[in-house]
Amino acid sequence: MARPAATDAQRREQRDRIRRAAAEIYQEGGLPALSVRAVAKRAGVSTGLLYSYFDGLSELMRTLWIRPVGEFGRLIEAIAADEPDPLARIEALLLAYVQWAEANPDVYRGVLLFVRPPNAEAPPTRPVADLALPRVIAAAIEEGQRAGLVRPGHPMELAQALWAGAHGALALPVNIHRYDITPAAELAPVVIAALLRSLEPTPSEAQP
Repeated sequence: MARPAATDAQRREQRDRIRRAAAEIYQEGGLPALSVRAVAKRAGVSTGLLYSYFDGLSELMRTLWIRPVGEFGRLIEAIAADEPDPLARIEALLLAYVQWAEANPDVYRGVLLFVRPPNAEAPPTRPVADLALPRVIAAAIEEGQRAGLVRPGHPMELAQALWAGAHGALALPVNIHRYDITPAAELAPVVIAALLRSLEPTPSEAQP
């Protein structure tokens, strides 16, 4: 006799159990400890059942970060709404990114320092404007350009350059840990100040 299909509540419970198992293993041993087999064993399910809920380990791990990343997006939107000056807004947004990364190291490393293995299938790409941080920075840049405060350039490309600079200040001490790199908490403000100076228009670009 065929086993009755799981109810919606049972499926949600199974999915949550798998996610909890993955989170526990990640907290205990980091990415090297994670595998589909290890997560399935910890959750008490078969690997086949795990694959019925998630396409693979990468998708499973992404689901762990949905809530904290969503909360960060709402924080970014609130900062953008509260600061009328476009340059001050950009600085506040970049500093908020740094502070969030330092307060959420596991999420930051899992989402923004994750390197896809060469043999893993590339996920479908989405517009960068779907992400709150570059979107609101680009809007601030465009506003600053209209006021003559920011040099000409494609706002989204400039926003990505600013994000890349702040991200590098966070990632460098992590990736080059064998050398005496300045800690991110000290390095990031210096980098952000330099990034803001790079937005200044030249005399020929400034509005009369």
